[in-house]
Amino acid sequence: MQLKDNTWVKVSPTTKNYLCLEHNDKIINLRIFNQVKDIPYCDTFNTEENWIIASPDPNSERCIFRSTMQVIFRKSTLFKGKIETNAKNTTKTNFANYLKWVQAKAAEIPKNDEKSEEIS
Repeated sequence: MQLKDNTWVKVSPTTKNYLCLEHNDKIINLRIFNQVKDIPYCDTFNTEENWIIASPDPNSERCIFRSTMQVIFRKSTLFKGKIETNAKNTTKTNFANYLKWVQAKAAEIPKNDEKSEEIS
């Protein structure tokens, strides 16, 4: 992950582990466990995210995407407030970048009308 406006750290090597809690025609529920390394106090915390992607109609081209996150502290530290603030801001920035990537990829997918015209 790229970190902006941080005096000491510019890049944070991050491992993301995805756990699929639920998957069917109408919902995908993912729990994401993030672990960073090579940054100050990285052994004191990790972040966890929960993504819920839902669509009431499996044939619809639209869905609802809900993302939540929390900082989990494993050790006590005097920098808890600063760590929480930075982790939340970085997660929001990374999620915004991810949404832009998804939207760009979705725009490349042919629409249903275009598919039927190609087949004709």
